[in-house]
This record gives sequence, C-alpha cells and structure tokens, in this order.
Amino acid sequence: MDYRVMRIRGVKTAYLDEGSAAAQPIVLLHDGSPGSDARSCWAPLIPLLAEKYRVIAPDMTGSGRSEKLIHLDTDFYSHMIGQVAGLCDALALAPPALVGASLGGGMVLQSMARGAFSILCGTSIAGPGGRYMNPEGLLPISNYEPTEEATLAVERTLVKEPSEAAVRARLESALSDGYLPSYRARRIHGPGILPEPSDPDIHPHTAMIRRITRPTLLVAGGQDPLVDPQWAVEMAKEITGASVFTVQDGLHLPHVDNAAEVAARLDEHIGHAMAKRV
Repeated sequence: MDYRVMRIRGVKTAYLDEGSAAAQPIVLLHDGSPGSDARSCWAPLIPLLAEKYRVIAPDMTGSGRSEKLIHLDTDFYSHMIGQVAGLCDALALAPPALVGASLGGGMVLQSMARGAFSILCGTSIAGPGGRYMNPEGLLPISNYEPTEEATLAVERTLVKEPSEAAVRARLESALSDGYLPSYRARRIHGPGILPEPSDPDIHPHTAMIRRITRPTLLVAGGQDPLVDPQWAVEMAKEITGASVFTVQDGLHLPHVDNAAEVAARLDEHIGHAMAKRV
C-alpha cells in the first residue's frame, strides 16, 4: 500500500487507493488517537475490502503524511469533512460507502446528518460522535506524551495484542514535524455543530443523529475501554433503520483484531445499500 498525494482545496492530502477504479468506492476515515493515520488504522482491513471495492483511505489534515494545520475558527469536524468531500470530488467518486473509526466514525455520522456530500451508506466503528465516552478510559489518550511507554498504553486501549512495530510506528508518527501542536489543538474545539432541538428535553446529539437518513451500521467492541459498549444499541434507537454489529471480544478498534469478521459485515451492509440504490 503506497500513498498518493494531491492538494484538496489547497491543502496537501495523502491517501491510500486500493482496488479497481471501476468498483464501488469505500472511503475509510481513521481514528484520532495519538499518531494514528490511514495505514495504522486500516491496514488489516484494506486488502480484504479491495478484493471487491475501490478503497480510499486518506490521512486526515494534521495526521500522517497530510499537511499539519490548525483550524482555530471552526469545530474539528467541519474542516475534515470538507477535506473528505473535496477528495471525493477530486477523484470523481460515485457516492461512496463511508466508514470511520472512533473520531472517523463521528465524522461519518456528522457527514450524513449534515448532508455534507452524496453518500451511499455509512458505518461508524466505535464512534458515537461525542456521547457515551468513558473519561477514565480516555486518560492514556487525553494525557498523551510521546514516549514509548505512553504509546504502548494507547495501543493497549485500541487492540488486544499490540505489536512492537505498531508502537514504534505510532511513536514515530507522533514525533513527526508539526504533529503534536495539531493534535493538541483539538482539545480547544467543540466536537461538532449540533442542531438545536425543537424540544428542550431532547439532547442535541440525539437531534443530530435523528437527521440521518442513509443506511447506517454501528459497530461496537464488546470490551471497548473508551466507549460504553452499549452506545451502538442506544443510538440505533434514534436512527431510522440502523443496524448494530458487536464484536464481543473487540476493544476500541475491533476491525484491527477481527478484520475478516468486520469486512464480511461491511460487505453485507454495503451490498444492501447498493441493492436499494438500484
């Protein structure tokens, strides 16, 4: 998997592009943990999906090989959603199946709720988009400093068996020029634009996800230390037609440890959405 680079709305964007250009596109949005990028988040899943689909996986602004920028005048979802929409336009993609993990999952939900661009269907893996978070479990991420010990602690919240190579790659990414200021700037941003509910008793997050009309799959890790494992069940009650898939022994990135199982469920979800489109 080799990166390609283009400028999206003037911003350097690196992305992976695997599979047939004629196939249904899937756009994968990586998590926001320290040092994360498209390769570290999606490497186990991309080869499985690329057998049937065209798989696009960008490094989001501020991460990996993409440009390190700090946006101080908007919430952190807005400029990243714009980056994804611009990438889809630049590559002339048919409406993609949008799949995100953690922060990327929140981006999927926000994109569908806002009608930001044309999307076939959406999947959020461990990404409730601002609710159901476990503050104690988040400490290794929120208090992160770029040391090997701290990086291993982050890996242990994400996957069951962290490898030394993964820890080294994450630390190297976190130490790259411009990364840490960009990562830390997220702490001063709100999670995203949430609609004001007409009923004051409705939580703004609930009002947001109720606006989603595209087919939606919510994937949870049954042993997730960062998010309440019941988040997907609760949110599915508010999204018309949403389905839930729980990887019982999965942590925060269950697709890394259970790639074949998650790929099969994604294929089923995307296949149903494609059939409805026809």
